[in-house]
Amino acid sequence: MNDMSHGNTIPALMSRNLPETAIACVSIPEGFPMPDMCLGKSFPTATYAYHNADGSLAYLVGRFEIGNRISLCAFSVWDVDGQKLWVSRGLPFDAFPNKAPIYRLTDINDALRKPVLITEREKCAEAAAHFKDVVSTTWRGGSDTLAITDFSPLVGRDVIVALDDVDLGAEVDTKLIDILTSLGVARLRVLNANALADMFGGEASKGFDIASAIDAGLDQARFTALLEQEKMVTEVAVQAAADGVTDEDFGDAHDEDIVYRELREQFSFEPQLPEKFHLSVGGIVKRDVDRRGQEIDVYAGSPVVVLGLTKQVISRGGWGYHIAVRTPQKRWERFTVSGRLLAGDGRELRELIADAGGVLPQQIDGRRALAEYIADAAKGCDILNVTDHPGWCGNAFALPDVIVAPENDEVQLILDMGDRPTHLATAGILGEWQDLTRLAAPNSRAAFAICAALAAPLLRPLGIEGGGFHFYGQSSRGKTTLLMLAGSVWGGGRDGFLRSWRMTVNGAEGVVADHNDLLLCLDEMTVADSDGFTDMLYMLANGHGKARAKKDGSAAASAQWNALVLSSGENTIEQQLEQGRGKRRLTGGMIVRMIDVPIEVEPGVSFEDLGSHENGGVYADQIKALSREHYGHAGRAFLQAIVNDREAMLVKARDHIDAFMAQMLDDDDDPQIQRVARRFAAVAAAGHLAEQACILKISPKQIDDAVAACFGAWKAARGGGQSEEWRSAARHLQHFFEAHGPTRFERLENGKAADDDAERSDGFAVRDRCGYRIEQEDGAWIYYVLPSAWERDVCGPHAPDLMIKIAKERGALICGEGGRSKKNMRLPDYPKTTRVFAIRPDFLADD
Repeated sequence: MNDMSHGNTIPALMSRNLPETAIACVSIPEGFPMPDMCLGKSFPTATYAYHNADGSLAYLVGRFEIGNRISLCAFSVWDVDGQKLWVSRGLPFDAFPNKAPIYRLTDINDALRKPVLITEREKCAEAAAHFKDVVSTTWRGGSDTLAITDFSPLVGRDVIVALDDVDLGAEVDTKLIDILTSLGVARLRVLNANALADMFGGEASKGFDIASAIDAGLDQARFTALLEQEKMVTEVAVQAAADGVTDEDFGDAHDEDIVYRELREQFSFEPQLPEKFHLSVGGIVKRDVDRRGQEIDVYAGSPVVVLGLTKQVISRGGWGYHIAVRTPQKRWERFTVSGRLLAGDGRELRELIADAGGVLPQQIDGRRALAEYIADAAKGCDILNVTDHPGWCGNAFALPDVIVAPENDEVQLILDMGDRPTHLATAGILGEWQDLTRLAAPNSRAAFAICAALAAPLLRPLGIEGGGFHFYGQSSRGKTTLLMLAGSVWGGGRDGFLRSWRMTVNGAEGVVADHNDLLLCLDEMTVADSDGFTDMLYMLANGHGKARAKKDGSAAASAQWNALVLSSGENTIEQQLEQGRGKRRLTGGMIVRMIDVPIEVEPGVSFEDLGSHENGGVYADQIKALSREHYGHAGRAFLQAIVNDREAMLVKARDHIDAFMAQMLDDDDDPQIQRVARRFAAVAAAGHLAEQACILKISPKQIDDAVAACFGAWKAARGGGQSEEWRSAARHLQHFFEAHGPTRFERLENGKAADDDAERSDGFAVRDRCGYRIEQEDGAWIYYVLPSAWERDVCGPHAPDLMIKIAKERGALICGEGGRSKKNMRLPDYPKTTRVFAIRPDFLADD
């Protein structure tokens, strides 16, 4: 209840002035003036109203904050000598006909199908009132007043107890739970106060309650999610379960209540049924009349509800229905069906319902009733945008368990992944995962892996194409450990968030699409299909699948994505490419998308700082164990921070990227190196944003150092800042003379000057001649390459101009007059001078 106005109020009589003959009024007449509720010179900062079951006002409670002291004072109406007056005291509990009412009783009675959240004190109940999927309450007084408080409105309700156990301790828990279980609530859960405090950075022993958690960021979505965590909630056996009574023993009326309760718990959904239809655990029944005008019940199948009318976000058209079916396990399976399935006899629709565990009507009237029920139920539903892959949809981010959207934003969006498996889940608590990041922080590869996982959803908003990083090195160096650590940002399970490289190209297309705008961890690249590896590599980075045709020959929409891949393997990307039958060479496009990072920071060492751990193996084992126990919370918290202030976050990210690139790049670095640096910079930016949002417990310096170390290791391993095409051409040029020098070039006699007639050595002949060679006095060889052989044989797939440029830069090309690339020579078989390329191969070696 908001603070009361003091304009149209009347003074309240002090309790010490109340005569003994006064009679308490437990029901204040409607329109009776409110008290000014002034205590001395203080007015309440908040006012809480208690109502009776008939809706009449029973009394008020004021919250006073005087200095550092907080006090609560009740105000009630008394009959003093025939005159009704407000008095600054509470009503005696025996004044009520039965027992004292609980707080917000009117709201509880108006929301009969919502779970009831019992908090400690009115402040917490008011804070929790912002949760739309529950109705909150409390009681007046402490543990001594529980027995004289009327909790009967909670009979048959789903009840959640959330106390802070500071003022009342375990005593109130025991008393309240005993009252609720004996009362006959339908379900009873107790929220763990200590775990709640740990999750939101407080201490239960210092008064951290659910109101504190709400101030710290606990919203409806997170509250609903934590109710599913075993460590957060204890399920208490209620009286009905103890006596062996099942839901079905309560009759038809209770059957209906069960359905509505289940839908609230699983979907926060209250169905609005079409006229003539009834829904219960027994199924859907249409009340109809037969040909004789007699009333009949037509069975239309298992319980089904329409959650919304759907519209595909990506594809054109795509209208349908988002429905949920109650399974024999008493759970609701939801899925999206195309609207066209209601055309004709609806057979395909019924098949989908049957696959989900539903029972189908066998009579034609029942089948028609089912189609009618779904079509009519959708008329009053919201239009839901549907996507079949995770990721960004406008300003919201779709995950299987939650749609992350700006706070107070009503986003009508659902993610329907069908029955496809996903490791996007949560377990443990964020605070424990943050301890894991502190453990990883001193080690460059570990800190980098975490920041890379957080960078995934930033790529698309920042305009950075998909791709990733590949940790390579010998086995048992911690590569898989890093992938598990990074995967814990988004989810996990028995095998963590990892997937295997062992898949077909078509299979990989579906896998990467299910990680759109997210991290994809691919373990052990050496098991990848060697022949299809190149296609898979391009597919992962390019962001779209294979073009396919529909049955009518028109083009079908191909899958699209933008994912960040973290990979591991003993080989580098180039080494893996060379194992395929095609032996595809590494191109510049590949190296800017899939970046090799050596796992070792120095020979035999993968982690710089093991702390108190005996060795690297023990350190890695602890990271794996913690990653399996605590996962999924950081990614969701980071997404929430992004969507709440998206534009400002992106501005900060771009500033971090610019600063990192300015620091790390050299003036002569090729544009390809700049693109790679930009990807590394995005990883650093993600780390900084997460640290500023209090999600990541790694210091800004540790983040920068880790990313810089990995970038430096990549650049050093590839041999500098040239383009991949330059490096590949240089290697090819050096290899050609090493492999073919003696066999493709005729040897000339020593001592012949360049302007003399050169003679071939006796008895020396070659096949497929590319030119001539002559040994110098210092033992070095000069190769004279014929122009046609230079383009056809020496350059191979590389541009001749690029090869000339490389030879010049490395000092291997002996230029002609005026600095020309070709030199005039008199050679055997050529009566006149001829122009050739003069090469010193010993200068081609890369220092």
